[in-house]
Amino acid sequence: MSQWSSRSVAYLKELARRYGKQDDLARETGIKKPTLQNILGGQGEPSIGKVAALANAFGVTVDEILAGGPDYDSPGAEHRALSDLKPGYIAQGGGFRIPALADVTASAGDGSLATLERLEPGPFAVDELWLRRQLGSLPDLRLVQVAGDSQEPDLHDADWIIIDQSKNELRNGLYVIVLDDCLMLKRIQLEGKFVQLLSRNPIYSGIGIDLTRDAERLRVIGKAVYGFRAMG
Repeated sequence: MSQWSSRSVAYLKELARRYGKQDDLARETGIKKPTLQNILGGQGEPSIGKVAALANAFGVTVDEILAGGPDYDSPGAEHRALSDLKPGYIAQGGGFRIPALADVTASAGDGSLATLERLEPGPFAVDELWLRRQLGSLPDLRLVQVAGDSQEPDLHDADWIIIDQSKNELRNGLYVIVLDDCLMLKRIQLEGKFVQLLSRNPIYSGIGIDLTRDAERLRVIGKAVYGFRAMG
C-alpha cells in the first residue's frame, strides 16, 4: 500500500473540488468540517478510517488516493480506472452481464433522445463475485455507453459506465439524467433550489435548472458508479 504524500493531498483536493460543497462532503463522510479542511490543506496525515470514508464518498479506492491518482499504465491491465469512478474487472471466462440500455448513449454533448424501455445483454461480462463485494445488489445496475467529449479527460467517447438506478435522487455527483427527453451524462451540483448540470470539458457551458419553475424538465436515471475504458 502506498504512503500518504503531497500527491495524495493534491489528488484529494481535486476530488473534493469535483464533489462540490465541503459541507455536503463533511456530512456524507462524518468528518467534521475543520478536520476536513485540515486534511485538504495538507496539515497532518489523516487516519486510514478518514481516508476510507473519503474514498467511499468519491467512488475511488483508498490505494488510489494514497497513490495520488489512478494507475492508467499498469502492465497487462484489461481495464482502466476512470477518474471519479471505481475500477471494474472484466471477467475472462463467465461472469455477470449487466443489462445495457439498448440503442442509447449518454451523450456528453447535446444529448440523444431517451428510449429507456428496452434492455439487452451487456457487451462484456464482469466478475460477479467481485461486483457483489463492491456493490452488494446487482438488479439495479445498468450499462450505458458514453458519446461525445464533454466529460473528457475523465470519460471519452465510446467508454462504458455502470449506473445504479436505485441512486436516482437529485444529489451532487456524476449521473445519467434525462433533460427535456434527452439522455445526458452530467455532474449535478445543487445550489439550494437551483441545479447546475456540469461538464468536465471546459469548452462546454453548464446548464442551469431552476427547480421552483422547471423541475419537471429533469429526471435522474442513475448514479455513475463504475467505468471501463473503450478497448479495441
